[in-house]
This record gives sequence, C-alpha cells and structure tokens, in this order.
Amino acid sequence: MGGRRAFVRLAAFFMLAALCGPLWAAEDLKLKILAVNPSSSKKISSDVTNMLPPEITAADVVDAGGLEVKYDPEAKSYFVSGKVDLAPKESKTIVVTIRDVWKIPAEKIETVRGDISRKHEALKGTKFESTGELLYAKAVESIDQIEASQNQAGGIRKRIELYRANNKRLEDLQQDILSIGTLQKMEGVPDGEIRTAKFQIDAENPAGEPRTMTIRADLPREIKSEDVLDAQAFSILYDDTKNRYALEKQDEFKASEKKSYQIVLRDIWFIPPKDLAYLRKQTDSLEKHFAASKYEQYAKETTASIRAYLTEIDALQDEVAESSIQDRVRAYTLNSQKLNLVKLKLKELQDLLLELPLQVTEEKSNFRKMVQGIKEIQKVPVVAKILTMGIDPNLATTWWIILGIVAFVMILATIFYVTWLGKLKKNAYEKPAEGAGEKKA
Repeated sequence: MGGRRAFVRLAAFFMLAALCGPLWAAEDLKLKILAVNPSSSKKISSDVTNMLPPEITAADVVDAGGLEVKYDPEAKSYFVSGKVDLAPKESKTIVVTIRDVWKIPAEKIETVRGDISRKHEALKGTKFESTGELLYAKAVESIDQIEASQNQAGGIRKRIELYRANNKRLEDLQQDILSIGTLQKMEGVPDGEIRTAKFQIDAENPAGEPRTMTIRADLPREIKSEDVLDAQAFSILYDDTKNRYALEKQDEFKASEKKSYQIVLRDIWFIPPKDLAYLRKQTDSLEKHFAASKYEQYAKETTASIRAYLTEIDALQDEVAESSIQDRVRAYTLNSQKLNLVKLKLKELQDLLLELPLQVTEEKSNFRKMVQGIKEIQKVPVVAKILTMGIDPNLATTWWIILGIVAFVMILATIFYVTWLGKLKKNAYEKPAEGAGEKKA
C-alpha cells in the first residue's frame, strides 16, 4: 500500500515537472518540455500536456515531437499531449518546433499608417488641425518604433510579449490617436503642460559579484503604451495573462548594487480643468432658468452642492499633484465618484427644465410669437391692406380685425357642420322606394 502511495506521489511530481515548461530556445523557435522521473527504482508512464501560445494554430506546429496537437475550446488555444515512458531517474526533453508567428506583417503596419494619414489630412482646415498635427507626428514616431522593435534580439517569451504589445499599440493608434475624444482632450494643451507622474522601479543585485540582471515591472492596469512618455530604455511589453503592459530590460550591476529607474508616465488619474470649467458654466446656465419659478430654491440648493463638489475635486487634485501614483489613483477614484454625482445632479436639473417652460413661459412665449407675427404682417403693405380693407390700423385695431376674421370663419364652419349633420340624419332614417331593387321584365 505504501509503495502504491509512493508511486502516486511520483506520478504527480512527474506531471508537475512536465507542466512547469515551456523552456524556450530563442534561436530556433523550439518549445522544450522537460519530463523527469525522480524515482530510483520505478518506471513510470504518464500523460504529458502542454498549452501552446494562443497565437499558434495547428498549421504552425512544424514538429510536435511525437505528441499530438489538440484544441481546447475553453482556453481557445491549441496544446500538445501524449504519453511518455521514463526509466528510473530518467529525464526526457520533448522538443516541439513551431513557426515564428510573432512578427506583425508589413502590410498591417502600412494599413494603420495609411488610416492615420487619411485622418490627419481630413483634419486640415478644422479647429483641430494643429492638435492633429502634433498627434500625427507622435503616431508616426510610435509606428517607426514598432517596426524597429521587431528586429530586437531576445528570448521567445520577450518576443511574444513584445509582439502583443506592438499589436495593441497599433490598435490603439488606429482607433484612438486621432479620434474626436482624443482631439478634444488635447485641444489647447501644449505638450510642455501635459501633467506627468513618476513610476519608480527599484532593483538590487543580491550577489557578492557583478552580474547582468533582467529588471521587470508591471505598469498600472490603466496605462496604455502611448502613456509611457519616458521608458528609460525599457522595452514596453504586454502580459496577456495579466492584461496589462510591463517594462523590461537588462542592466549591468556591481556586487550588491542597488538601482532606481524613474519612468515618466502621462498622468491619466486627473480630471482636466477645462472639463470642470465646462460643468461650472453649465451649472450657472441652468440655475438662471429657474429664477422666479417655484423650483428656484431647489435649483439653488442643487447648484450649490454641485459647486461644492467641483471645488473639492480641484482641491484634492492640487493636493496630490506631486504625490505617488498610489495616492493619485486613490484621489482619482474619489474624484470620479464626486464627478458622477455632479453629472447626476445636472441631469436632474435638465429633466426638471423640460417641465419648466410649460408652466412658466409657454403663454408668454406664444403671445410674443403672435405679436411678432402681426408686426411682420404690418411690414408687408399689400397683405396689410387686404386684411384691413385699405385702412391703416394700429396694433389694437389689427387685433380686432384678426379676431373678427376668426369669428367669421368659425360661424361659417358651424353652419356647414349643422347643415351636413341634418342631412346625414335624414338619409339614415329614409326608407328606400318600393320596387327600387326589382329588375324590369
């Protein structure tokens, strides 16, 4: 019984060893899966399963190394599996050869470049022309960086993450770089006034001798590649498992040396002052419409709370302007909640405003329209003479003439309606003539 338990433990250890792969060999794009039997006396035979990167299809597997290529519909990815027999203390390396699919085709890059160029041309002559010129220059620079980065040397893992990062950068550039939202956000903001945040990466060589180390750090989840303003020679990668960008580079360290790297990011945890100014202006405009109405006091209290929230947002943003990213994120979360309350209260006032004209200004508005219409009629001599029968009336006389015409038309309509109704009733009760329906012989 004890031997059987030992065998189960050994088999489980084997599976763990097999699944701890892949080990990557960058020079020949080979996936290496290591299988080990730690037992010194027992042979083992077990299933080996290893997931392939999601970009790989069955057609991209050049040599499965004796394993079978299958598809996992839940993971939406292919994998290799099969049985491996191992003698005591034996280890085997299963080599799976795959195609290098981690390079963006030149045609796709040119398509994105062409789309951005057309958007740039379409902005000429508009108020966004200067801002579009700045964003277009940055987009071209980013595309050039993507092309250059594809030729960088590195392991397969880094190559995969770089490919994913470049793909997302291209998608972001194509969809967002010259969108109306981005243009409005950047309009009137000089490049030198872009609010930035510092992201610090600390690294240390724990050894008592010099060595080359790989430094890696995950960026905040909200950060996109174009938000990295100064990467300090780090490569911008994309970690598909964490759904976020990461920074990585190799550096030389002396014995027990410590280093810090200051990465400059765009401060995305910030509500632009012009957005707050627009909300203030909208608040002032709405409040004026409720003057001298029964909702005046309610509107004053609501707009007062809106202004208080906007003031608190300004104050908190100034307070964390030089703070750490963690403090800015917390402040932004709180300010976003207040901003949502502001928008909700403005929406309430807007909804209330829809009812206000019907109760307060509808009659006055209609009266003004009628007076204006009379004045316009008086400006046309021929029409005025026809309506006034050649006399030159004042405004009061004109009113009596119009009311007289309306009364005359109503009397005629009433006479016609009564006459028509009487004939209708008479026809309804009248009997048909005898023999009217018979045919003559």
